[in-house]
Amino acid sequence: MKPYLWLILGILACLAIAAGAYLWTTGLMDSLFAYRSPLHNNPPTPGEAAGQLMTRKVVFVLIDALREDTSRKTDVMPFLNELRAQGAWATMHSRTPSFSDPAWTTLLSGAWPDINDGQPLNPPDLSHVRTFTQDDIFAAADRTGLRTAVSGYAWFEGMLVNSGVDAGF
Repeated sequence: MKPYLWLILGILACLAIAAGAYLWTTGLMDSLFAYRSPLHNNPPTPGEAAGQLMTRKVVFVLIDALREDTSRKTDVMPFLNELRAQGAWATMHSRTPSFSDPAWTTLLSGAWPDINDGQPLNPPDLSHVRTFTQDDIFAAADRTGLRTAVSGYAWFEGMLVNSGVDAGF
């Protein structure tokens, strides 16, 4: 009967370790979702415009999870390469972990995820999307009187509620 006792104790120990790991992991995820930037309640005041507008129209193309080498293939992305040839372009270098929402917030606010008050992880559903609390490119365009529009994933509507976006679809 003793071998069965050790087997039962081993199974109980494994179950206890699994339960502890589950509780630790869910606590970690909860703390990540609860993180707020030190600038959350006191965002920096937006600066003055840096002079005359260089252009009246800007197209900001953001393609999530697209590898740079794939984006440069003219047979795969001909229109994107045509846009690239006509204007300025840049490659984003993200910090790990590289989730969509933090990367988008970094691109639109110009600040790294630890200070831009965006979500550190992708929201689990549309009701958990965090609204921008820091200045962003759409709010800056709105202050200069430019009209703005967004076409993208539904998270954008929640993130940019206070940013002065004129149209979204």
